[in-house]
Amino acid sequence: MKLRRILLIQTILIGLLILLVARLYWRLDDERVPEPSAPKTSLPLQLDSIPNRVHQADSLLLKSAPTPKSTPEIQPPPKEESPKMTVPVIRNEEEKKFYSNGKLSLWISPWKDGRRYWKLYDLYGNETIELEEVRLSYSVSYDASFHENGAVHMIHFSENPGAANFWYEGEMEFSTTNEPITRRVRKMPFENLEEMVKRKWVYWDKRTKSWKEQEVME
Repeated sequence: MKLRRILLIQTILIGLLILLVARLYWRLDDERVPEPSAPKTSLPLQLDSIPNRVHQADSLLLKSAPTPKSTPEIQPPPKEESPKMTVPVIRNEEEKKFYSNGKLSLWISPWKDGRRYWKLYDLYGNETIELEEVRLSYSVSYDASFHENGAVHMIHFSENPGAANFWYEGEMEFSTTNEPITRRVRKMPFENLEEMVKRKWVYWDKRTKSWKEQEVME
């Protein structure tokens, strides 16, 4: 009977000891759980940091954005300049001399300022006629052929008045002593058949040393 009581008391003590140990363990476990801490940064500080964050976000967006390709500048078309009348420049051209029976028959001057001169002489060295060749806004040109003795036989000429749709052509005939005889002129191009057969004939007046015009129907 005593033994049972002793065993019962031992059992109760062991149970109380277990409860005490369990109570101590639970209490220690509760002390290990950390309490939630309050946020360290205050609201004003968070508001102050917003502009910096916005600036950082803008910088990242600018870096990630593709670089736009530069468009070439469109240049205006060049202005067209109207053609200007230019005077042909003839360089290094000397005078020309032609002889008949060993004497000067034709002298052609060098070009100067778009002009040069033709002078014809008879057998005695007297000037019979002077012609002016021109290359300016209008033009007058000459081309000569000769007699067997070297005197001028024919001078073909062309006269362009400039800024016109017509011109004049013709020829001057000379004797074997460079004396002018006749001058024939025709307007080009022909506008009709009548103009084709109608020419102006001009003869040389020895007394006045000038051309006299007359019309002849061929």
